[in-house]
Amino acid sequence: MAFGTAFLANPDLPARVKAGAPLNSSDASTFYTPGAKGYTDYPTM
Repeated sequence: MAFGTAFLANPDLPARVKAGAPLNSSDASTFYTPGAKGYTDYPTM
């Protein structure tokens, strides 16, 4: 199982899994682009 994109969209992934919280969807259109969009702008739980 791969966790790369799940961690990009959910910086608090372990806590979300432990709490049974919903996951953010990743935005593939922002992968490998300059700037923070798609890397550090996803909401935390």
